[in-house]
Amino acid sequence: MKQLTFSKEIEEIILRSYSPSKVRNAMELALLLIKKNNLKITDLQLKILANHISSMVKRSESNEKIEKIDQSLFSEVSQTSLDISSKIVGLIGNLSEDEIYILSIHFENLKH
Repeated sequence: MKQLTFSKEIEEIILRSYSPSKVRNAMELALLLIKKNNLKITDLQLKILANHISSMVKRSESNEKIEKIDQSLFSEVSQTSLDISSKIVGLIGNLSEDEIYILSIHFENLKH
């Protein structure tokens, strides 16, 4: 697969990350899924997403777990947003299921 070109800001986030190749792969998957689901993302939303994914990769690599969340708080999040998040969390690996719910908010916001 051809590597996507990101803005200078996003490239800096990727390069400063704990694992640049893993963050790049997760960002490429995120953009592919955003496009596939006909969602639109602004530069600011993409920057926020890149920072979040970078943090997720660091937690994955350092075996750090987030605090347990109340998944019922996410009951109004669409299945599409949860599916996108699940694929990204699966690609990164070694993350708790709760990460799916937190990440899903990025994609849910793109629907509005």
